[in-house]
Amino acid sequence: MSSGDISLTPASPNKLLTLFEFQLHLFLTRAFKGTNSKSTKSSKKTKGPKMAKSPKTIKSPRHTDAPTEGPIVALPVPKAKCTNLVAEDSSWTNWHGDVTNFTPIFRPATDEELRQIIVNSKNHGCTIRMMGAASSQDGMVMQRKEEDTVVISLASHSTQVDGWQDSIDPLTSTFRIGAGKSWFDVSSLIRPHGFVLKTRTAGAYFSVGGVIANMVHGSGRSAGFVHDDVVSMLVLTSDSEIREVVGEDLKYWRSSAGELGMILAVEMEMHSEAIPFISGINPATGEPVIDLSKGGMVMERERTSFPPAANPDEFALLLAQVTEKVFQTSALYDSAQFFFNFYTNTLAEYRSNFSGPRFSGGSGDYGDAEKSGSYGDATKGLSELFADVAFTGVAYDEMNVDILCQLFCIPPSGPLGDGSPCIPIPSTVSPGANLCNVPVEVSAAISTSTMVSYHMVRHTISL
Repeated sequence: MSSGDISLTPASPNKLLTLFEFQLHLFLTRAFKGTNSKSTKSSKKTKGPKMAKSPKTIKSPRHTDAPTEGPIVALPVPKAKCTNLVAEDSSWTNWHGDVTNFTPIFRPATDEELRQIIVNSKNHGCTIRMMGAASSQDGMVMQRKEEDTVVISLASHSTQVDGWQDSIDPLTSTFRIGAGKSWFDVSSLIRPHGFVLKTRTAGAYFSVGGVIANMVHGSGRSAGFVHDDVVSMLVLTSDSEIREVVGEDLKYWRSSAGELGMILAVEMEMHSEAIPFISGINPATGEPVIDLSKGGMVMERERTSFPPAANPDEFALLLAQVTEKVFQTSALYDSAQFFFNFYTNTLAEYRSNFSGPRFSGGSGDYGDAEKSGSYGDATKGLSELFADVAFTGVAYDEMNVDILCQLFCIPPSGPLGDGSPCIPIPSTVSPGANLCNVPVEVSAAISTSTMVSYHMVRHTISL
């Protein structure tokens, strides 16, 4: 299921904070930079690529009678880009802002525009790289000093291949969606009809193609990677041929990282909430115990505080307690994610199972029109709110000191705890101040939370 499913009720301040908490581990040291280094892009579709004018040679200045400090030399001629197409964006930057250069970014809207960019780039000796939400680490898409490269995003792309438009098939429990869309878009497509993903992504703002093309996302008691649920793909190969990939060939395209070509769209299996709930195993027979009244997804969250460790023995005990809690939750729930914050010694859990009432969307044997409408409004609202997030990534400029001071509370106080008034965490480096007002401490706290969060999420994949 998409992590966007965590907030499936109409937006409210508390729900927004919950979503913020889920993405808090991504807001690193940028929180205290005055402005966002990457402005939000428009989700409008781009026009076809235009031909750029050839760069003019810069001539040396004419000799005059005015005195000079030295010999007159010709100014350097700027190196021409390997492509002569006009890109929508002329500077690629990754999510953390530590890798940036003047590499052109193209956002084709149609298959023909995409082909034009590929053919032109190959003819001019360009290396073509794919990007999603720009959440890759250093060098995955672009090196700092790399040249003769163009980057392509499918965030504005919709294929014209018949049958591969965004759609859902309740009879086969499958859906199709463009690779440039986000997982917010996936939730909006399938959730109102009583379906969820079989496993969970680490974030809903990633692009569909980016998640499928790697082996990072996925967690659950019996689930594997998210890309394991792909049953067919629409791809574009290096010779500009669009074809479908099915069967045995899928294993090569899963986690291919763009090496084989571009994933244009995917068809994936999904889980129906109308399926009866398996509540346990009969110890006498070994057969599953089926509850015919249940099957709908139920989502929960819990925050557990642990005592601070003052010596190696207490630290070993802390690790044992956290590990035990992780394994207990993983054994009891169909899907779970864990985020541990060393600064506050707290473990946040987001978990789900299918112990709720069976649900088949707005119609059918277990139809609930009101519930379907509520899911539809909520998922559509998130999809519209993050309309271009599969290109821009997370909006860092939403962070400010006021929000931080609402969130950095001594557990269990505050909106992310039990809802009681926030008890601020005092600063350890600035006497009399709170942690949220000291940039270096906030950076340390959030950076630590980031590293541990990713380790914990990846840990659950192997459970």
